[in-house]
Amino acid sequence: MIGRIAFAAATLLFATSAMAVDKNGVTFSGASSVTVLKTINSYKDIKPTSSKNKLTFAIDRHGNSDAANLFKSGLYMMNMDNFLPSFKKANLAAEMDLKFTINGKDYTVSSLRLAQYHDGWNNPWAIGGKNCIMLGRNVTVNKSKASTVMGCSALDENNKRVTLFFQTVADNKSLNYDEIKVSEGAYGSL
Repeated sequence: MIGRIAFAAATLLFATSAMAVDKNGVTFSGASSVTVLKTINSYKDIKPTSSKNKLTFAIDRHGNSDAANLFKSGLYMMNMDNFLPSFKKANLAAEMDLKFTINGKDYTVSSLRLAQYHDGWNNPWAIGGKNCIMLGRNVTVNKSKASTVMGCSALDENNKRVTLFFQTVADNKSLNYDEIKVSEGAYGSL
């Protein structure tokens, strides 16, 4: 009898944890704040929330080809972080207009895409968009131990075109998996 009760309790615990929604957050180091101006498209209509320099997506972490396809759709390889195309599944994906505050200045990036892809125990982030271009990739051992730098066109608070640089990682050596480094570029540099 005690064995059946323990089994039932374990089953209930597993079932409720399997239904739990993860809070998948990405921190934009280098920015003091990030604000969602508009969500253009997202997997399962998720709406991210922002707090300071972090976006949080409330969705389970089960890799899905629909999320990966939403991130990649209509983009060329040069328009996206180059890790996701080799993966067939992503936990989530969204296309948004975002405002970043960096060193006291506001910058707006239109149609920026984010995806959290499914890579075993790790859940690294990918970034891309039609207004972005891959600028470099630093490979240390193989494709799972690398960082990518993307340049994305943005407008500053005076409506001047600038470039914001985004660095993502897949090896947890230079940045954490839940972090994307963002910095300002020169006027008209992209």
